[in-house]
Amino acid sequence: MKHNLTLATVYVLISALSYAVISAIVKQFSGQISPLVIVFIQVLVAFLCCIPMVLRAKPEIKQQIIANKQIKIHMMRVISGLCTSYFLFIALKYTPLVSGVLMMNTSPLLIPFIALIFMRKKIQHRLWVPIIIGFVGVALVLHPDGKDFNWATLIALGSGVAMASSILFMRYLTEKGNDSLTTTFFFFFFGSIVSGVVSIPFWMASTTWHVYVMVAFAGVLFFFVQLFLALSLKHAEAQFVNSMYYSNIVFAALIGMVIFGHFPSWLTWVGLVLIIAGGIATIHVQHRLNKR
Repeated sequence: MKHNLTLATVYVLISALSYAVISAIVKQFSGQISPLVIVFIQVLVAFLCCIPMVLRAKPEIKQQIIANKQIKIHMMRVISGLCTSYFLFIALKYTPLVSGVLMMNTSPLLIPFIALIFMRKKIQHRLWVPIIIGFVGVALVLHPDGKDFNWATLIALGSGVAMASSILFMRYLTEKGNDSLTTTFFFFFFGSIVSGVVSIPFWMASTTWHVYVMVAFAGVLFFFVQLFLALSLKHAEAQFVNSMYYSNIVFAALIGMVIFGHFPSWLTWVGLVLIIAGGIATIHVQHRLNKR
């Protein structure tokens, strides 16, 4: 792999900004359309955007899609990926933008525990310090005094758990030789079917056409999130990309202040710094352990 950190940084920032904008769109229109319908439209539009890339893909990738032997793992990744969006989008209706996005980004701190529970992988002692730092940050964002406690923040934390599970499934699929386009195609394809069925009871006749247009635009952005993230991984190591992706929290904080007038408390700011620091440290420690 030929490294180009400048290009990788640009791609990661575009992906991170796109996801922050998606979250803002969801928060803005969550009172006019169900989050479950939003997820379906978002995934369906992203799937339609993905089709031309699959049609132009190399023959070996097309064959990998047709004769894939890890369909069950792909489905588990679909379920965990959809739950990431479900939990986050439901929470954003009731919680500040930055808090919701911040809780979703706790996934690096949660991956060692999920790997321990489901894969029997012991947590290396070097991971404990960054994990503890990150969870102190989570406690501060949750406001331990109870004065500003919001149950929706806990739901957003569920999106972090779901994302951590999705990442582990992605790692497994990559180790089995699945190309990034293959995993993306299956996620959008099966995700459209599953989220479509789930969304059926939640369509509202009162939803206006411009809301659907904005949600469809969020679907295009969701495709860009996946595309530019995959492109960044072709120019930099995963630990660099994962660390840089924390910029979506900064984007969410800026959008929340400018668009929604949400100015985080000092506890949230401190928690934000600790979560990012703990998450990035966890990523780098895990990377060194994996190399060894």
